[in-house]
Amino acid sequence: MSVSCTLTLAMLARQTKNARLLALGVPIANRYDPYRVAEELAMIDVISNGRLEIGLVKASRSSWPCRI
Repeated sequence: MSVSCTLTLAMLARQTKNARLLALGVPIANRYDPYRVAEELAMIDVISNGRLEIGLVKASRSSWPCRI
């Protein structure tokens, strides 16, 4: 079962209060709409009160799993 990275991060932001949230290797260039990815990550940053840290990559293989 595959879960969206943003959905998992939103769940972790809701359930934790002090933990930093890391999303490493988030692909931007090969997505259909990179602005949507940026909006989703910005929303999670607001929900978590600024605890989100991200690492962006230009492209990746679609078979690579999302690392959280």
